[in-house]
Amino acid sequence: MRSKLLALIAILMLSSLAGGVTSPAAAAQDATILSITLNGCFIDIVFQVEDAGNYYVNLWDDGTFRAGAGGFVSAGGTATVRYLIGDPILEGAAGIGIYVEDALGPAAVTTYDSNGSYAVPAVIGDACADANDTGASFLGASAAPGDTDAAVAGCDVQMPRTPDAAIGTFVANADTYWSPGNLTDPLVTLPAGKSAWVLGLDANGEFYKIIWSCQLLWVEAGTIGPNFDAVWQGHPLPTTVVN
Repeated sequence: MRSKLLALIAILMLSSLAGGVTSPAAAAQDATILSITLNGCFIDIVFQVEDAGNYYVNLWDDGTFRAGAGGFVSAGGTATVRYLIGDPILEGAAGIGIYVEDALGPAAVTTYDSNGSYAVPAVIGDACADANDTGASFLGASAAPGDTDAAVAGCDVQMPRTPDAAIGTFVANADTYWSPGNLTDPLVTLPAGKSAWVLGLDANGEFYKIIWSCQLLWVEAGTIGPNFDAVWQGHPLPTTVVN
């Protein structure tokens, strides 16, 4: 049984229903999961609450806490939590347990709603683990349009991607650059076999711009090629010229 940590990119988008009014303090909190969707390497969980309060979505795999995110939701409001799969799915008990609760992770006392065995194929977990090399990220809070609730977003979720962006795999150890020809200091070298989002080429076609650990970096074009895993199946790298 593998026990690597499932990387988390959590995006919490909170919105109140029209005309929603905060319930009296004596009212009990409750929540219902509306949907759980696997989108590539993301798992999106949408839930709706009754009374206002702090709500958290926690994810467990084979009895191990993987990740969690949450925050304040107004009475009657909905929230979406997004997880980025960054390590293989464990292969003991079937599926991943997803729980809407009153606190983060093991500190939770009350479970409002859950899906104890949400299926994620092992092949997807393995492919996403190869494609993503990120940990938990928190960029702070901001208000959604027309709402006073906070929105918490992971940095990878907010980083811009070109329309033809694709996952590539390093075919050789790759030195990283802040800009084409300008090496990072201290120098960071990415190992062959790792994968990263590729956004496009520089004007001379000599460097690819990539996303790595929530940073925009450049690598020499000859160091990275298409990813031939079960998800990307050799999809060509982008030819868009980017700055």
